[in-house]
Amino acid sequence: MSPNQVGALVLYYAGAENNQNYVKRLKDNHSQLAIDLYNANNQPASTGVKKSLPSGSQVLYYVSLGNSGATYYTIVNDQFYIADGHGGFKTTPVTKEAMVDLANKNNAGNVINNLAKASQLNDKRNGNSSDNGKDSQGSMTFDEAAALIQKGGFTDFNYDSAQSFHDGSHATGDGYVMVTYPGAKGKDVFTITKTGKNKYHIEAQYLGGSSDGYVPLEGDYGPTSADVTK
Repeated sequence: MSPNQVGALVLYYAGAENNQNYVKRLKDNHSQLAIDLYNANNQPASTGVKKSLPSGSQVLYYVSLGNSGATYYTIVNDQFYIADGHGGFKTTPVTKEAMVDLANKNNAGNVINNLAKASQLNDKRNGNSSDNGKDSQGSMTFDEAAALIQKGGFTDFNYDSAQSFHDGSHATGDGYVMVTYPGAKGKDVFTITKTGKNKYHIEAQYLGGSSDGYVPLEGDYGPTSADVTK
């Protein structure tokens, strides 16, 4: 599981275990999930941590979904210590497998994966507000994906147009799928895949509208692939 999936899983599990109302509304919540990483014993008051972290903890994770729900957790020897609601952590840890079992029992797998796809991992251990521009395990943002596409020389890509309308675009486990609509009946799909440290491969599909949906366009619409170093 990616760090984003784990964060979504913990938020779901914490809410389900404590009968929080936000769990019932997760599938209809369109807020972006945020997962902030802090050095152990060095976090802002906004996380709600008032007591020491469990022995052996190195990273505090604070996961929040708009104003709907939030929790924090830390991992020690593959055991998850989750917030107890009183500024500390529950004394009994839980395994990732146990959280997955509960999610599967409640048929919440798709909800958790959808939350993870639209999430943002923010590494604040060195004073950074986000993972933008860093070679980390966090989800790629729209701006990061746009910058790579522009660097790849895809002439059919227009940043302003894409920023206004990119319905269907989403981060993946190792990159990003950018969907743009440059024409009234056209659609471009740029699939970005990480191939190494700061290295990415981009595949472009230029599609035109038809009564049956989108079909590949013929002609010179720009390059169909590129390898880019960030």
